[in-house]
Amino acid sequence: MSPEVSPRRVFAAARLLRDLIAYGLASGAALALDYGLLLLCHKTLGLPYLVAAAIGFSSGLALIYALSVSIVFRDRRSVRPASEFSVFCAIGLLGLLLTEALMLLLVGRFGVDPAFAKIPTAALVFLFNFTARRALLFAAPTPVARVFPCFIETWKDSMVSILTRFQRRTGLHFGWKRSRGSA
Repeated sequence: MSPEVSPRRVFAAARLLRDLIAYGLASGAALALDYGLLLLCHKTLGLPYLVAAAIGFSSGLALIYALSVSIVFRDRRSVRPASEFSVFCAIGLLGLLLTEALMLLLVGRFGVDPAFAKIPTAALVFLFNFTARRALLFAAPTPVARVFPCFIETWKDSMVSILTRFQRRTGLHFGWKRSRGSA
């Protein structure tokens, strides 16, 4: 006897898929802006490549945030916009650190060509950014959260703990407090 799938679960799965596709398209637009500005600033305007990369990255981050809050995610937590953007950027920086670590592992340790190492790295970082932003900033629960609530809550608490420690060390305030026992 197979368990019946509830309409609620189907709706949640459809919403997750819709968010994932919309976020993927928004990420593609942000990447195009990032890369385009890098080339424009460096090749055309003659800016140093690190300055051009920072301009491109910052612009891409601003675009993905604008698209995420206006088009991609339909639910938002009740957080001040400045705090929301700060957490959004912090997740992006964690994604950048993950990128660097994975590239170092794949290229430096296993000798994979950087062009090939970037493919699984980009996929994993995309999934990390999507799940972290959706879980921490945008309220719609995923079907996985219903199946594995302990895993999701533990992961979410870990992310909040990392961001809280970052907040304490840097003095930046995100406008939210930990629920359930501060670290």
